[in-house]
Amino acid sequence: MKMLPARLTAEQVAESLGFKAHDVPTLVRERLLVPLGKPRQQSVKYFAQIDIEGKAKDVKWLAKATDAIYRHWRESRSGENLP
Repeated sequence: MKMLPARLTAEQVAESLGFKAHDVPTLVRERLLVPLGKPRQQSVKYFAQIDIEGKAKDVKWLAKATDAIYRHWRESRSGENLP
């Protein structure tokens, strides 16, 4: 098994949790993922591997995160038909 670094990028987080990389900003916005430090809005964000590992084992968190992604896509699609 490959050992992950202590700090993970959004792509590594997505892969570890079974999401797509484009889902990570939504999870951050919903406060389901918290980046390390105080990164600026457009900067690269890193996440604690130990925190992500815990979330990967938490069925309730995974369900909540999945629902947030479903809600995000449902709301973004419903806005496509607006003038």
